Amino acid sequence: MDKAPNPFAFPAIGEDKAQVMPKSVFNPGMTLRDYFAAKMMATYMADEIVAWDLEDLQEAAFSAYRAADVLLNERINAYDEEESEENCDTD
Repeated sequence: MDKAPNPFAFPAIGEDKAQVMPKSVFNPGMTLRDYFAAKMMATYMADEIVAWDLEDLQEAAFSAYRAADVLLNERINAYDEEESEENCDTD
């Protein structure tokens, strides 16, 4: 699977990021991929029946990032479909 673009989950507002924070302090934080994976991990860990051990957590983390990759790719596909429909409407 090709890697989809992975933008920041909470981008800074403004053309110059230094407007929000000085460059020496600026840290854009987690990416959208990390955000999606964290949401998946929360869902997995909400299952109170599972007794989490290291192997379970590694498997869940791997699955969460695979799911995040799928979400990022589908996000691109949805934008492409919207753009295609808009182009058809103007013809």
